[in-house]
Amino acid sequence: MLGTAAAQPTSVTEKVDALADRYLKDGLAVGFVIGFIADGKTWSKGYGRVGGDHDEAPTDRTIYEIGSITKTFTGILLACAVERKEVAVDDPVQKHLPKKVRLPQRGERPIRLVDLVTHTSGLPRMPHNFRPKDPRNPFADYDTALLHAALPKIKLASDAGKTYAYSNFGSGLLGHLLCGKAGAKDYDALLLARVTGPLGLKDTRCRLNDAMRERFAPALARGGRKRLAWDFDALAGCGAIRSTAADMLVYARANLDPKGTKLGPALEAAQRVRYDQGPGKTAVALGWHRVPNGKSLWHNGGTGGFRSFLGFDRARGRAVVILANTTSRKVDALAREVMKALE
Repeated sequence: MLGTAAAQPTSVTEKVDALADRYLKDGLAVGFVIGFIADGKTWSKGYGRVGGDHDEAPTDRTIYEIGSITKTFTGILLACAVERKEVAVDDPVQKHLPKKVRLPQRGERPIRLVDLVTHTSGLPRMPHNFRPKDPRNPFADYDTALLHAALPKIKLASDAGKTYAYSNFGSGLLGHLLCGKAGAKDYDALLLARVTGPLGLKDTRCRLNDAMRERFAPALARGGRKRLAWDFDALAGCGAIRSTAADMLVYARANLDPKGTKLGPALEAAQRVRYDQGPGKTAVALGWHRVPNGKSLWHNGGTGGFRSFLGFDRARGRAVVILANTTSRKVDALAREVMKALE
């Protein structure tokens, strides 16, 4: 007697549910939130559980660290600063440093602000004096004094603007410089004033208030082992932001249709490719990465106990967001499968 084949999921949401169930069973995380925009509609759902002492499922208002997706906000902050004529993208970094802090130069030209955001500065991934007191919360004590002390002694790996090499140091330095030019108290204050406030991202912050902390998912390693949440000081611009799937979907929609927002020109400028490695390779805008031979823009993030992904395709009006408290890198793979399910 022939068995009956299991029914295949037909709708997009059924496909996403099936993907989420498979990744949960594979141990991706104790829980995560998936959101997407397609056909003009926004959808999100939490899977598994929040973790730690919370057995309930996460929601689109559960707060996660978004890690390096922060770099896309730093890119927009650069575009905002250019609009305000505080800086120009091609300004030498040295122009915005204290006179006593001298940045080395390799090759024909100095490092420019745009090189920091496109990872073509030649700066290392992390500064040589990055020696955290607590490796479980590594960025917490890296302050302005350490940052300024590091710059004159940096060994540049390549000429400015020539080679892509991912640098948390570069993005963090850019965020620091932009705060100085704006006269902002810190990165969080600048972020609120110029990006998250105008876009209505009410739960997107570096520092959480007490009410927000009640919705903050615990930092976890894959398998549910406890980790520490990360705090940032001078290098906040490379990874300090915390947010929700709801806010990230608002952010994604703003990037899909910049003209419909208060930050239209800045969002457009941030999406413009500034460094192209050639056919079949990733191109880089102001923080965003463009997929090889495509038009989709994306960034992912990872901290000590969180992973995240945000990608969007303006031509098709689609976006995918995934936030998880895990150290598994398979969040990116899940995101690619969700994006494919939208086709």
